[in-house]
Parts: sequence; C-alpha cells; structure tokens
Amino acid sequence: MLLKPGGRLACEVHAHYGTDVVALFEACGYEAVRLERDLAGNPRLVWARRPAPVSSS
Repeated sequence: MLLKPGGRLACEVHAHYGTDVVALFEACGYEAVRLERDLAGNPRLVWARRPAPVSSS
C-alpha cells in the first residue's frame, strides 16, 4: 500500500457514488471517512485516513 499509516487521502468521485465510496473506504478499515459537497452542492469529495498501527506494549 502506498499510503503510510496515519496518512490522509482525498478523492473526487461522481456525485451519484459518494455514499458508496464512503462505505467502501469504511469497509476497508479507513478512519475519519467523510463526504463533502463541491461548490455546486454535489457530494463529490471523499476524505479518509489510513489507521495507524496498534502498538502492542
């Protein structure tokens, strides 16, 4: 995987698929997944964070 643990990503999606993309990222274990609207009010930008590894102390 190219995104480091704790790394954030943003991707632009088709307005009709925003909630599906959010569900996909959540199912893959991403955290802080959210869907934002563009300037025209369409749900197009998905933000997510790759979880940091859990330390076993």
